Amino acid sequence: MSSVLHVSGLSAVPMAKTILVAREIDLALDRSPHCELRKLHVTCEDGVARLTGFVSSYFTKLIAAEAIQVVTPPGWRVYNHVIVRQRSQDPHGHPHGNERSN
Repeated sequence: MSSVLHVSGLSAVPMAKTILVAREIDLALDRSPHCELRKLHVTCEDGVARLTGFVSSYFTKLIAAEAIQVVTPPGWRVYNHVIVRQRSQDPHGHPHGNERSN
């Protein structure tokens, strides 16, 4: 698995379910034909799955959301915090070139 996942929770039973969900989400992203999805970060905690990272288009952001919705159990919330990079930005969202911010 090449995407990064993080799991936390309050009790042992929900934790086991959370770990299974996190693994399913990670596998779904890892198996995607869209290679950018494999670099996204997954955080699962107490019935919430958060997706973070950077992609190059809104289409890819939507594909990421669809990929994890399919494997997320009913009742779980999915938050897509993926950031779409502009072409003139580096992977951290900073502009390239000699631009200055005042």
